[in-house]
Amino acid sequence: MSTSIPIPVGAIGCGAALELLYAGGLRRLEARGCIRVAVLADASESRRSWASSTFPGARVDSDLSRLYADREVGLTIVASPPPLHSQHVEPIADTVANGAKIIAAAKDSQRLLGIGMTRRFYPCLAEARAWIMDGRIGRVLSYSYREGGVYSWPVKSVAPFRRESSGGGVLLDKGVHVLDLLSWLFGPAVLVGAQDDSWSGGVEGNSVVTLAHQEVEGRVQLSWDQDINSAFLIRGDRGDLMIPVGPIDILYSRRHGGAWSLVPIAAAWPGDLSAIPRVFQQPKNYYDCIELQLTQMLRAILHGDPVPVDGEAAIQTLELISKAYNSATWLDQTWIPSEEKAVSRMKHWRASASQYQEVVSSLSSRRYRAC
Repeated sequence: MSTSIPIPVGAIGCGAALELLYAGGLRRLEARGCIRVAVLADASESRRSWASSTFPGARVDSDLSRLYADREVGLTIVASPPPLHSQHVEPIADTVANGAKIIAAAKDSQRLLGIGMTRRFYPCLAEARAWIMDGRIGRVLSYSYREGGVYSWPVKSVAPFRRESSGGGVLLDKGVHVLDLLSWLFGPAVLVGAQDDSWSGGVEGNSVVTLAHQEVEGRVQLSWDQDINSAFLIRGDRGDLMIPVGPIDILYSRRHGGAWSLVPIAAAWPGDLSAIPRVFQQPKNYYDCIELQLTQMLRAILHGDPVPVDGEAAIQTLELISKAYNSATWLDQTWIPSEEKAVSRMKHWRASASQYQEVVSSLSSRRYRAC
């Protein structure tokens, strides 16, 4: 790999992830002379056309094998849809097995593997972690994490909503980032319980997961189909922290019995590629976080700094999600009538044939008596 500045960068996939998330940071890093966008690959002619106009200095190709053969590229961004990851570079994608393959491949080829968990670059979360590590709210006892909103990613097909093509719904989509964050804050987690509302063949729009860390227990609620009171509350024996989900730079604290107060945030990250950083930056928005994440990966290539998130940490998160899916039970939807609940429970993707027959018999007998 090239380790001379500007570092040549490649990307697999020129769709929404590259356009909406990475393109701005790549252009800014290129303008500062840190990188050179060298090669972009996508099977779609329209996406290659967009890539050519956005990065006119890059070679745009439909053949991934030519990208693999380009030994000049120092950093490759995998920006294709997650179900396609295993076809492209066997990366950390949607299964533990694929994750294990890419970790082994990275070691065999002596390549660095970094996983894009952008929330670790949120200043409010980094500051909260510093408070936890310093014991400023005492011993952490529990937490509650809630995040929900109507699904709005610009998909081109129904593939994200079918389990055989996507691997899962909101827990895999939002949850992979949330569970990584929780392990980063509180240490490795053990699954206590999982519920979701997925019917057979589909994916969950709502998920509730209960976790236990070494000394902390917590509950995670995620939604794809409704706006909920999204917030992250951390309870300690001397005080609490509260983080609104959405803004990257807002953190509140309180002593028990006291009022919430805004916390000044000092968290910042290296913003240049000097061996000893000359510039530290605090991101102002989500796209700044992505740019700093790329900068950290470039520093890992150049200077041996830690990658943002390594494969082993990501595997732990995928294992949690896999266990949650394997043990998922029906999520009680308290707002629907009892008979609709019974039908929903019957159609749950983890319901057994015996449960199906039990519910059908029960409903049939009720109708018979009503007649």
